[in-house]
Amino acid sequence: MLHFRIFKKKVRADLVVRALGSAEGGAGTKASSPLDRLGREVAKVMRAKYDPTRLKKSRETRAMKLLTASERAEELADVYSFTGSPNGNSGDVLILDDILTTGATVRAVIKSIREVSRNCGIQIFTLAYTDPQALLNKSLVLGSYDYQWEPESGWSVMDGAENYTVEFTNLRDKILQDSLS
Repeated sequence: MLHFRIFKKKVRADLVVRALGSAEGGAGTKASSPLDRLGREVAKVMRAKYDPTRLKKSRETRAMKLLTASERAEELADVYSFTGSPNGNSGDVLILDDILTTGATVRAVIKSIREVSRNCGIQIFTLAYTDPQALLNKSLVLGSYDYQWEPESGWSVMDGAENYTVEFTNLRDKILQDSLS
């Protein structure tokens, strides 16, 4: 069973793409990153097409995690390009990204999609959201519920879903430890 946390409204898409990592110029059709695996599963349950090859970058970029908001925007300026369908309409697009911090990556991806397909609907799905204004030494509890996709009604809280919480400092320490390894 595929579980997601979705906020506020039903998500609909014809095409699912993912943001590219800093060292990627593009993703192949057989790409197997965690976001690729998630993208394939999301597309399957939404009856959409997962095509990571639609997004390309003109060059490698610096890793975003240590850059300020303005540095991120500058680093991603005019880097992404999107290949639309021959008639210029790609249908509704769902963009997957791992963490939404300043929004620079998704803004760059949206800009590239809008250059090709001005009227398509665009939704964003991230695995986590960070408050760029928050101090990393604050104690904060993050919470979540398990959601499931119902073809007729969209996303809903699973029956008997538990509220999962994690102390922010533990999550922060894990992320920092992983980034230093």
